[in-house]
Amino acid sequence: MTIKKSVIASCVAFAMAGCASNPAIDQDIANQIAQNIDVNFDVVTNHGANEGMNCQSMEAEWASCNVVNLELTNQGDEIDSKDWAIYFHSIRLILDVKNDQFKVTRITGDLHKLEPTDKFDGFQAGEKVTIPLVGEYWTLFKTDFMPRAYVIAGESEPRIIQSLDTENTDSYVADIAGEQWKRVPGDNNTLATAQSRFDKNSDVSVLSDSVIDSAIVPTPMKTILGKGEINLDKGIHFTNDAMTTPMLDALKARANALGVNTSGQYPVELALNPEAFKGEHKVSGAYTLKVTQNGATVTGYDMDGAFYGVQSLLSLVPQNGEKTIPEITVSDAPRFEYRGVMVDVARNFHSKEAMLRTLDQMAAYKLNKLHLHLSDDEAGA
Repeated sequence: MTIKKSVIASCVAFAMAGCASNPAIDQDIANQIAQNIDVNFDVVTNHGANEGMNCQSMEAEWASCNVVNLELTNQGDEIDSKDWAIYFHSIRLILDVKNDQFKVTRITGDLHKLEPTDKFDGFQAGEKVTIPLVGEYWTLFKTDFMPRAYVIAGESEPRIIQSLDTENTDSYVADIAGEQWKRVPGDNNTLATAQSRFDKNSDVSVLSDSVIDSAIVPTPMKTILGKGEINLDKGIHFTNDAMTTPMLDALKARANALGVNTSGQYPVELALNPEAFKGEHKVSGAYTLKVTQNGATVTGYDMDGAFYGVQSLLSLVPQNGEKTIPEITVSDAPRFEYRGVMVDVARNFHSKEAMLRTLDQMAAYKLNKLHLHLSDDEAGA
């Protein structure tokens, strides 16, 4: 929804009359800002202290500071309300704002609030407003500004800024120009590029295709690579005496994603036999995998082990579209009981789809703990 100037004017008159704010108008303003304001960040300099800025007077630790232009472009109708605020996360503390129409306040942790001052003269239709932000330290390689900033107008419900509702920072952050990524002009650090990394690793010997194709991540405790190959063009089928139906369904989904038909010919037998595991192999998640011309056998210490064994089998499928896997015998067990990934959703929200993809990849690499960091400075303790 867009807000016409007459509606905004009535909102201003409403407030001047001494009445409470109008919730419907507040919400319309928040919606308009969220839908129509494009947000971009562009590093101006990381060398504030070397360019005459008195960073120390702004209480910058180590007397170092940077300048990043926050650019707001109004893609909709004019907005002249002053009763709104954009809440955003910046890892670097914002020390000053070089535009007297706006001010920034640190709320807690890395949560900041941008709001208009009395000098704010509105967002004209199509207008781009530049707000230089002075931040502590440096913005070295990409950005310290998190996606999904949100706006509140008066008593409105918060609305996510649509141009920041993404996990792709390239969509709202400009590349750092030249050598501005250096902390000081004389910084001896070297920016790693594809070319520099290629040159640095030019003396590394190249592994054979057979070794790469048989690579299982993480590296199993023991692997014996055979001489033959098995073609899975005609698909596989499972004989399951080891795990629950939902676990097997998840494995079938991954096989299908890799282009392997799970209603095919090559047999994959799944079984449990905890008595077959001894010593350091006698732990939850342990398995053996044997791939032969006649079929594959996965034996788990428990259901988790059988699940990981099939993940190892599927990881042998090449990513170039071919369906040929090597004959191989694997004996493996987790080295660590806790194998986790932390996702800090207290500060940086992700979509449900992104989290489900994360879980799929965790399962593929035999990780077993998802730490959803739900609370911290910004989300309450």
